[in-house]
Amino acid sequence: MTSELPLSTMDPWQVTSFTDVYESTETAPEDGPNCEMYDFLVTVIITGGLCVFGWIGNTLSFLVMWPERKHSATSLTLLVLAVIDNLVLVFRFIMKVIPAFCRFQNMCPSVQQYVSVHVGVVGWGLNSMAQQATTWNAVIMTVIRYIYVCVPHRSKTLANVRTTQYACAANIFAAIIFNLPRMFERTVIYDEDGEAKSVFTQMAKKTSFSVGYKQVAFYLVFYVIPLTILIILTSRLIIALRKVAKKREEMTKKVQERQDITMTLVAVVIVFIVCQLFTPARRTIIYFVPQSQQKCPYPYHYFNELNSTAIVFNSAINFVLYCVFGKRFRKNLLNLLSCYRRVGISDTSINNSHQPAGETSTKRQELNVQQSSANALSSINGQKSSINGQNSSAT
Repeated sequence: MTSELPLSTMDPWQVTSFTDVYESTETAPEDGPNCEMYDFLVTVIITGGLCVFGWIGNTLSFLVMWPERKHSATSLTLLVLAVIDNLVLVFRFIMKVIPAFCRFQNMCPSVQQYVSVHVGVVGWGLNSMAQQATTWNAVIMTVIRYIYVCVPHRSKTLANVRTTQYACAANIFAAIIFNLPRMFERTVIYDEDGEAKSVFTQMAKKTSFSVGYKQVAFYLVFYVIPLTILIILTSRLIIALRKVAKKREEMTKKVQERQDITMTLVAVVIVFIVCQLFTPARRTIIYFVPQSQQKCPYPYHYFNELNSTAIVFNSAINFVLYCVFGKRFRKNLLNLLSCYRRVGISDTSINNSHQPAGETSTKRQELNVQQSSANALSSINGQKSSINGQNSSAT
């Protein structure tokens, strides 16, 4: 059984020629059970599970950091990161997990077709916007932490909340503008049989677009510049942490909390760098792999799926890093959960008040009896105290 390579399984950034792979008559090699099972396990089970876990973790992180957004620049950047990461997970779930599930179950062909063609026209562009915003948000929070740790006398002017708000807004705006051409990279056409296909536009086939924009500019904006900044600043933060660790016993509680925040950010950035390296590695390997060998069961297919999983892992794992390295985050998280628990108990008590009339009247009678007993006891005690007072005055 042969089939064309579906658009939803391929990030168009990896297309390096002007040939529209989705119009090609070349068919994929025979898909054995190992290929189907591998795609199901990696894309549906692992990647889909990470998406669900990431949505929950990022939402909890957002709720924990929301009260501190006006007081801490670091908390503000982590809050923005949680929102953007959830968007990355949504786009990946739609573009990768849903089509993979449909293919494995051999069902919902209309959904798979719609995602592959119609959603794919703009889906990868939106995904690219979110990934760029995530990348440069990591740069922003690393720069802010570097200023706090290594240049503390400039923190009030360079790393305050207002400056961070402007930086985060500029980052999102830049991600939209830079990736806007991708929204016009492909269009949908219909063949003689009425079947919809996604094809490259004339703009996408120009050398200035395919080489200047999709290759040179993309590498610089997504990898070379941000990863260089992250590696340099993170190295200096690690050196600063090691110096301070020798004096940890002499540190105050507030200083220790700052060190925990720095350690958390360093862990987040290291995981981010490792996960990001998969994509440039894939884009380098693809130059040496013929298009006919980019499908299953050839090795490149397996590596390409791992690359997608690494992107999802990076957007889903931050909550775990916060819990492991952030003592204050754990405390605030427990307070948040206990608060919701108290609200749940209050709701339960309110619900108990909405009971049948017989039960309610019985409880009211019991309360009235208890109140009457309490009033009688208090009156007896009052009489005793007055008698004692008279005796003492007489004496």
